[in-house]
Amino acid sequence: MSGAPYLIDFLRTLASVLSVDVLDTIDPTNYIGYGKGADDNCHQLFNFNIRGGVAFLVSKRLQPFVEVLDIPSNRITEIELNIPDTPNIYLISVYLPAVTQSYELFSKEVEILIDVYNIYSTMGTVVLMGDFNCKIEGPRYTLDYDKRSDSFRSFMQECNLRSLHLETNGNGPVCTFQSYQGEPKTAIDHIIVSIENITICSKIQVPDEHMFNTSDHKPIRCSFALSDNTNFVS
Repeated sequence: MSGAPYLIDFLRTLASVLSVDVLDTIDPTNYIGYGKGADDNCHQLFNFNIRGGVAFLVSKRLQPFVEVLDIPSNRITEIELNIPDTPNIYLISVYLPAVTQSYELFSKEVEILIDVYNIYSTMGTVVLMGDFNCKIEGPRYTLDYDKRSDSFRSFMQECNLRSLHLETNGNGPVCTFQSYQGEPKTAIDHIIVSIENITICSKIQVPDEHMFNTSDHKPIRCSFALSDNTNFVS
């Protein structure tokens, strides 16, 4: 886990829900993991250096209120958080295909994501999070659109979605990814909500570079208010 220093810091703050793309046995006394491997159907890719996936690490305090939902993709996983006397919230962890893979594969996964969002957004609050492998524009970040970004922008506009750390109340660095090949930094990791749900979000932050971090990605952190006196951190 090349981003372990960030994870350790997050766990120290008693985070309730974390979206992580590599999951093993992390503090099994207090947390439980739900996830899937992006390459589970491609056994020729079972190589430590290139395997990836999507997962949630959830506080056991919330386990009784969590249901794992069936999503027809190895790159998208979803849990429902159903706490008594609070609206349902659907957390969707995403790992879209990288630019080293075809646009057609990327587009196929985006279509699945759109279908999932359209279903569950009628049933409660939906939060999308993870590595989208495409740049998204916001008040703090402008870009030259490529084919991927332009395609995803249509989904964002149609559903009135916003990437939280790119809004004016986001804190810390805007770019979350620095290629090992030395290419320009980009914002491809996001926590996305509809514009009407921005008001329930706070403490939105991308942490500064950690001296022991060896990952080419940075995490994003924020709190969501579930009621007047409860919140969880992703």
